[in-house]
Amino acid sequence: MTYGEVRKTIIFKLDDPEQRAMYEQIVTKTNFSKLVKRFLAAELQRMRAAQQQSLQQTFNQSNAITYQSPQQPNK
Repeated sequence: MTYGEVRKTIIFKLDDPEQRAMYEQIVTKTNFSKLVKRFLAAELQRMRAAQQQSLQQTFNQSNAITYQSPQQPNK
């Protein structure tokens, strides 16, 4: 099965000094597509790790066993 290519657009508002600086420093001087893919991959990895940690905490809480020592009969 062949999927081909998908393109997404990122818009920079050049009137905004911060966005203009990003555009001038990143887009014009790097392989922008590769950079965005690396950022997305890192973010997905972070999200998966956070989800896994949340699932682990839920599992630990739901399976917590409180140990109580057996009661000794009163003499």
